[in-house]
Amino acid sequence: MTPKQRRFYVYRLVDPRDGAPFYVGKGTGRRAHVHVAAVRRGKIDNGLKCQRISEILSAGLEVVVETIKDRLTEQDAFVLERRLIAEGVGLTNIARGVVSEAESRAASIAMNIAAIKPFEVWVRTASEETLALIRRVFGGPEEFYRWYRDAWERLARDLQQPRDVA
Repeated sequence: MTPKQRRFYVYRLVDPRDGAPFYVGKGTGRRAHVHVAAVRRGKIDNGLKCQRISEILSAGLEVVVETIKDRLTEQDAFVLERRLIAEGVGLTNIARGVVSEAESRAASIAMNIAAIKPFEVWVRTASEETLALIRRVFGGPEEFYRWYRDAWERLARDLQQPRDVA
């Protein structure tokens, strides 16, 4: 993987008054520091998080930014962020973490595979017109069914294979 693909990190914001983490996020560059800068400018995007930051600044202190893990792919960062949010107590995160496009695609494919009826059920419920067309194109319903099921399973396998992106 290129360094550009591993440019993500997961961080948490910690209250220096009690050492408690109050926000977990994923980002690149200076993302972890944007929250405090936004509050200083008066921008409120998450009331609880911004209130906590404001209280810390009003006490004359600075929010502690801890990098939990860096040099991650975006997908790995999403996974770690979601896990830490799910495990966290007292966090001010509004969302439970974002799902990457690849994870969303994989979940959709898995749902489609799970929805494929057993052959006996499918062939019994297919219309005669559908079966006639399938016989013309695929030779028979068994061939079509195997092709259809295998195509979805190939998609699922392909998503799990790491791709070399230049």
